[in-house]
Amino acid sequence: MRTLLLSALAVTTLAACSGAQNQTEPTPEIRNTSWMMEIPKGADCDAAPYIEFTDKKASGDMGCNSFNAEYTLKGSSLRFKNVAATLRLCAPDSMALEETMQRVLNETHRIKLTDNRLTFFDGAGKPIATLVPEAMGACR
Repeated sequence: MRTLLLSALAVTTLAACSGAQNQTEPTPEIRNTSWMMEIPKGADCDAAPYIEFTDKKASGDMGCNSFNAEYTLKGSSLRFKNVAATLRLCAPDSMALEETMQRVLNETHRIKLTDNRLTFFDGAGKPIATLVPEAMGACR
């Protein structure tokens, strides 16, 4: 009887542990949303870098060049693929923003949506960038 009880306890414990491991983080709803880099109001830029998500496609502006990509989102795991972008050379300030957006597209492994802010994380779990809902008038 004691062996049976210990066996039942072991099975219950294993089932509880495996259930916790299989749970995924909730999938943030990003489809049909637009997010931009937070730029000080009235900043001297042509357009704030932004990304717009539709159903499995993303597009936007990286600060200098525009882009299109496909994405897969499962739980909080986000990966971009088939990224295509224009190749203009712009002012150094715009190119610095561009580099951050390129990292978002090339290095993102996970996202987190908190308090109306979308943060992109690399494979090591380090934040790449945090974007806010797109708003008009961020640049002058």
